[in-house]
Amino acid sequence: MPLGIVALVFARRALPRTPLARHRFDWLSAMLSAGTFGALIIGIDNLRRLTVSVAFELAGAAVAGALFIWRQRMLAYPMLAVELFARPVFALSVVSSICSFTAQNLTFVSLPFFLEEVLGRSAVETGLLMTPWPVAVALVAPIAGWLVDRHDPAGILGGIGLVALSLGLVLVAFQEAHAGVSRIAWCMAVCGVGFGFFQSPNNRTILASAPPERAGSARYSRQRAARRADPRCR
Repeated sequence: MPLGIVALVFARRALPRTPLARHRFDWLSAMLSAGTFGALIIGIDNLRRLTVSVAFELAGAAVAGALFIWRQRMLAYPMLAVELFARPVFALSVVSSICSFTAQNLTFVSLPFFLEEVLGRSAVETGLLMTPWPVAVALVAPIAGWLVDRHDPAGILGGIGLVALSLGLVLVAFQEAHAGVSRIAWCMAVCGVGFGFFQSPNNRTILASAPPERAGSARYSRQRAARRADPRCR
């Protein structure tokens, strides 16, 4: 809470003022979006049962998704600007965001079991070994954002970040049972550095590739990419 209050104070001073929207919140689009992802997540979660209800759940997700996209095309101010995905840079950036968040979130879910059951670490050690990744992201992401704002090497930084993230994941996956704490922590830090160098430039590319009047839809696409890749939401 204190950090949130401090962030709010700085945001009020730093962020530009934007005019208020004249249109009302589209509740129908929100319900269609919730129905699409809700039915899809439930259907995927129940795939192992192979029952008739799974087919209805996936079919319901497809129908709700089609209706959602159709409605977005009809609206002057859509929740999701579908036409943005016709821009190659925007579409590639969103897909890259989904893939990177999927890799990170799946690692965060499965890695504690790997550390405890395969490498024989205690719960306390596992928690400590997970820490270097988010710490590295918190330290590196602002630096990457500053570099992008100053020199605009978004593609280069993003590519370097993905390579580092992939290298870190490979190093973590091939750790031996007798690997030391510092060695595992170093590999986790490599993952965090890679994700931090990718995240900020890619987010900036997503927002910059959309026109100003579609900035809200671009932010929605970025947020949905992160949420869609999170297995903890399933």
